[in-house]
Amino acid sequence: MNDKYKKIWDNRYFLSPNTKNWKPFKGWDKEDRKHIVLLIIIKKESVIKKIEMIQHKLSLFKSYIRFPKEYYHITLKPLGFLDDLKKHSDDYSKKELDEIIKNIGRVLSEERKFKIELKSINLFKDVVFIQANDKNKLASINKKILEVPNVNTLKRDYPNFLPHCSIGTYKNNKIKNIIKQIEEFREFKFGNLLVNEMQLVIAHWHNTKYPKFQLIKTFRLK
Repeated sequence: MNDKYKKIWDNRYFLSPNTKNWKPFKGWDKEDRKHIVLLIIIKKESVIKKIEMIQHKLSLFKSYIRFPKEYYHITLKPLGFLDDLKKHSDDYSKKELDEIIKNIGRVLSEERKFKIELKSINLFKDVVFIQANDKNKLASINKKILEVPNVNTLKRDYPNFLPHCSIGTYKNNKIKNIIKQIEEFREFKFGNLLVNEMQLVIAHWHNTKYPKFQLIKTFRLK
């Protein structure tokens, strides 16, 4: 097991979800900002069916909020926001974004397709997630993208990058029963994904309970 995943798992009974002042994606929905994200959308039906099976069990607990299957993805790199007015420090103009897309395309064109094993459920203080075991392939790609001009480094990026698929969050801080249920199928195997493409999307947060993805560009791997 990846030591980072193990450390998070070992801390599961010490989580303190801040549900009083926090909700999924709070603040992102206040204005119609266009959040640019490089990710892997999970499309494999056999994997989705297994996730939905676990979702059904967790949804029996009132403290659990499940994410819809349209949201299942693995984030590779949040980039910033598309806004030609550049009102915020993390905004990109259309021209700047086009250049970043071109450079990311060069990076990904050198990458060969690879497999990810989705196995084991874990918990951050804000979400329940499935571990993405990929022999550090995504972390390596994340590191290369950080070298692209005008791409900002975030705290969650390499070397702290930890690939995962978030499947739900908490309605309140009474999550002990959720933890105990997750312990019963902690090592559940959801299946393998063949990653032969990655998607650059705009995640729309405004007037929606969960973000909706608008595809900008699909990058094919070798």
